[in-house]
Amino acid sequence: MDCSHVFEFKVKRLIVVFTLFLAFLSVSSRVFAQGDTAVVSADTAVTAAHVEGAHGAEHGEKKFEPTKVIMEHIADSHMWHLWGHLSVPLPVILYTPAGVEFFSSGNFHHGEHDYTGSKNTYRLVEDKIKIVGADGQVDEAASSKILDFSITKNVAAMFVAIAVILIIFISVAGAYKKRVGKAPKGLQSFVEPIIIFVRDDIAKPNIGHKHAKFMPYLLTVFFFIWINNVLGLIPIFPGALM
Repeated sequence: MDCSHVFEFKVKRLIVVFTLFLAFLSVSSRVFAQGDTAVVSADTAVTAAHVEGAHGAEHGEKKFEPTKVIMEHIADSHMWHLWGHLSVPLPVILYTPAGVEFFSSGNFHHGEHDYTGSKNTYRLVEDKIKIVGADGQVDEAASSKILDFSITKNVAAMFVAIAVILIIFISVAGAYKKRVGKAPKGLQSFVEPIIIFVRDDIAKPNIGHKHAKFMPYLLTVFFFIWINNVLGLIPIFPGALM
């Protein structure tokens, strides 16, 4: 009995459900973002009124800038901010004219302190690492020669995505070896329709009969981008808004 049409129907239904789920998450995140913007606007208005009433003719008071706060959260950084005042320091790897330096970004104390390494004294200026001269000022000439290979927040997030992909596919590969010839189960049921979608709707129509040798590359790129986008929906990950 040919059950291929039943399997195709289930695959298409799973794809539709998954698409609707992603659309729902996207709409929800936009609604929350709009709500947060409205709250920030209201707080800004109250703060401005309070400052105006307290200081009267003083016009030099700085206004709250929500755009700056948001960009500081989603931009790349040498620290991974989680929530509140909790942050995870990340490794700093610098190649300088004097040699290679390794240290933790926690030594900067969120940019409030300089760090004296074995080669130079360093300062974090707008999340850029600069060399500090003997006079206590930033040496721009020496700083321009720094090559920064640090594990920043975006790089660390990509490592997390790679770890998630490895866990998923090692688990699925092990399940296929143990369940040869049997119907997919667990993660297999979730991953297999996506793989078939990439093969039948992306690889075959665009590459042709030689698509098989490109499947490992296409699947790696597809799942890497997709996992990063899904993780970006989590507030503490880069690209997400808290």
